[in-house]
Amino acid sequence: MKYARVSVHCLEKYLTADDVREGLKINDKKSTEERIDRAFDELVKMADSRREAGVQLCMAFKQTNRETFFAEVKKRGLSEDFATLIMGEIFTDTLQGVWDAKNKK
Repeated sequence: MKYARVSVHCLEKYLTADDVREGLKINDKKSTEERIDRAFDELVKMADSRREAGVQLCMAFKQTNRETFFAEVKKRGLSEDFATLIMGEIFTDTLQGVWDAKNKK
């Protein structure tokens, strides 16, 4: 979060809209509202993709052993920490309820 705040500070204080447009190779002149709408649409897609990735990682993890799973994940360029983070989101969001129900029996 610290780096995100520094980035926002630099955007606000030191770079003009033209600096950003040139640096990001943006050639269009969309309005602020159009850009926020586009960002929101992309974030929704990203959240859906991230959830699906987490579902697939959790299932793959359960279909093999820990060492094989993380070796395969690393071969594909993901860090163990990142895979664990994504799987943790799915556990918290969905599987926590399954685990709680199973433990109440």
